[in-house]
Amino acid sequence: MSKKINVLEIGEEEWENMYDFSKVNFERSSSLTLEKDYQVIFFNQKIDEQDLLTLRPSFPFYGTFILKDYEDYYKQFGDLLTKDQIQFIDHDQLKDLIPELHIRYVYGQNASKFDVSMIRAHKSFRGKIELKGNEYVLLDGFFGRDFKQLLYWQYGISITNDHPIDLWLEYVKDENVQLQLLIEEIEAGSVDHIVYEKTFSEQEMDQPITIDHLPASGSLNFSLNAKGEGHLEIGTLHIRRSRYDTGIMLPGGKRYANKKRQEFFYFYHGGDLKPPLNIYFSGYRTLEGFEGYHMMRSFGAPFLLFSDPRLEGGAFYLGDDEFEGQILKIIDHYRSLLHFEWNEIIVSGLSMGAFGALYYGCQIHPHAIILGKPLVNLGTMADNETIFRPESFPTSLDLLLSVEGGVAKDDARSLNQRIWEKVEQADLNGVKMPVAYMRNDDYDGKAFSMLVSQFSDQDVLIFGKGIEGRHNDETAAIVNWFVQQYEALLADDFNRR
Repeated sequence: MSKKINVLEIGEEEWENMYDFSKVNFERSSSLTLEKDYQVIFFNQKIDEQDLLTLRPSFPFYGTFILKDYEDYYKQFGDLLTKDQIQFIDHDQLKDLIPELHIRYVYGQNASKFDVSMIRAHKSFRGKIELKGNEYVLLDGFFGRDFKQLLYWQYGISITNDHPIDLWLEYVKDENVQLQLLIEEIEAGSVDHIVYEKTFSEQEMDQPITIDHLPASGSLNFSLNAKGEGHLEIGTLHIRRSRYDTGIMLPGGKRYANKKRQEFFYFYHGGDLKPPLNIYFSGYRTLEGFEGYHMMRSFGAPFLLFSDPRLEGGAFYLGDDEFEGQILKIIDHYRSLLHFEWNEIIVSGLSMGAFGALYYGCQIHPHAIILGKPLVNLGTMADNETIFRPESFPTSLDLLLSVEGGVAKDDARSLNQRIWEKVEQADLNGVKMPVAYMRNDDYDGKAFSMLVSQFSDQDVLIFGKGIEGRHNDETAAIVNWFVQQYEALLADDFNRR
């Protein structure tokens, strides 16, 4: 059971007698002292600009609200409020929001996924079925003139009727093929008593499907109906605790999906609104969500997190032009929002996140690129799966198949070139690049030496810290050095002592 969130009203009005706060820890105060970490704060009175500036580091991003009764007064402070994602709210909206606070601002990130190993085709389908690694189940043939069950997921999920979830299905299909997602709930304690049943069309699946207000707790089960004829690829079914429109994974978390229904997540926090903007690409995560939130927030500066929920734990932020172009657009959007220059950005990441940091850092000319356990030769990483590091990281083969369409030596060499093409085109003169690497890395043992060689003809200050061990050894030492480099850059180059 999740612990209760902390909610504060700053004002004289006795909301505890007006609304039901039984599912949260509610406090009311007319003073301007924030004595604990609050997930939601309501301003129901005026405070002056200096007090606002003093308090703002403690405001919950995306969880601070001002009553519209005071909107004209607070608008004199300009974009200070919009940069902090502070929202104005009226009394009618307040009545709808308060009963959902425990859902929208619940602690933590919670998500799971059903990969393709969970899929079972219905016995009536007579077409072609094959696996594309662990990314897709491929089906070709005639699916019927009318909708009928094509496949189902072997297991369901347990759900309580007071915890809504969001569903997102990855698939690619021909235009002649049409789909429906059928969701059924069997009541807890029963083996066949269906208490909820609903079919969702493709149009409804254009956005994540939210399942809430179920009649009882129980088990949700999923199946897919189809009709038409052609080619169909069914991928991962993502299951995430819903915050409604407050955010994905975290309050304020956002998602992007391209036309192929491939996603990435991003989260922005304005910190003290002063340079630099620190960008962190999450590493490989079998549990979906953002990594590094508390570390990045501790620096006090604005930061931007990215996370990749594809494959088992991430697809290294690689995609089609639409997918990769959107990541660059998001970086530029928040840089512009803060009125920062490109050299007022630090890009960073660990392991898979280090690939993302280098790949996109090479395209924007930041102040610095901080890398921990860098993986850059992704084709070599997949090659190592066969003999050098057998069956240790099979997702590397899924990545190779997904990006290059095959797993031959030529495909591996082509995948390696994805990063080196960006490096060769980059102008990183004046950029600092601290790199912590494993001396005996069994995933990509040549990453650091190749980076030094590639940047030898540019004025890049690249320096490394080698630590004995394989890729997944001594993570604590890598993270410690990584954080030290962040702190040194912030202190020496941005006067954040």
